[in-house]
Amino acid sequence: MAQANNLLMEKKNQTLTTHFVKTSDFRTHYITGIFGGVTSSNQISMSFFIERNVIPKDITYDVSDEGVPTEIGRETKLGIVRETPAGVLLDLNTAKSIVGWLTERISQVESNIKPQ
Repeated sequence: MAQANNLLMEKKNQTLTTHFVKTSDFRTHYITGIFGGVTSSNQISMSFFIERNVIPKDITYDVSDEGVPTEIGRETKLGIVRETPAGVLLDLNTAKSIVGWLTERISQVESNIKPQ
């Protein structure tokens, strides 16, 4: 980023195009929450999660003479699952930049929502 800033300062009144290239492992995730904290080196650690119910290991059915299945048991864990598809580390300046960007996006969404 510093290199791009130096380029902009040297060449005023010109344009700079930023090209976005998706990596081979790029994926879009639906996220329902975030977990994290501050590391010992003052980086901000964030792990995004998707919260869902536990999927049973198996379900057992009794089948009537008419062929209608009725659940009679299941093997499962109690609780909820938080799958974590991605985690990120941020420095302070990047975190502040993201907060500003999110604040702008939130304002946009709120202005699109009509009062009921």
